[in-house]
Amino acid sequence: ENVFVPQQFANVNNIGAHKYHTALEILEETAVKIDGFCSGIGTGGTITGIGEALKAQYPDMVAFPVAEGYKLAAGWLIDRAGWKGRTLGRCGVYEKQALVLVNHGGCTGEEVRLLAKEVAGDVCRKYGVTLEPETIFVEE
Repeated sequence: ENVFVPQQFANVNNIGAHKYHTALEILEETAVKIDGFCSGIGTGGTITGIGEALKAQYPDMVAFPVAEGYKLAAGWLIDRAGWKGRTLGRCGVYEKQALVLVNHGGCTGEEVRLLAKEVAGDVCRKYGVTLEPETIFVEE
């Protein structure tokens, strides 16, 4: 009897609340250029409203609208994190495409795993986005 259910999934004002309030708070509080935004929990209105506001503020941010909000481009995040063209030991991130890891000669599978882990960790620290490999690592 004493329960209030806000019905945020059906609330037409949900997106606007995040677009005109939450996003503005983020922009005011960070006071720096935002390269990416990821929301892991929300009603859909969270990521849609904030995503719309951030895209308006930073039109070069790569984000693709999907039913749940926006999908961020991993290659763009890796590039902006400074990994494009960088090497770690005998392997590195390709200078023309941040999603490609290259063997510069004699690189082991463990070195590739370490590079992927370092890149993903750096992106997570800088943007709060967790990258998940789409490859299958096979034990040697």
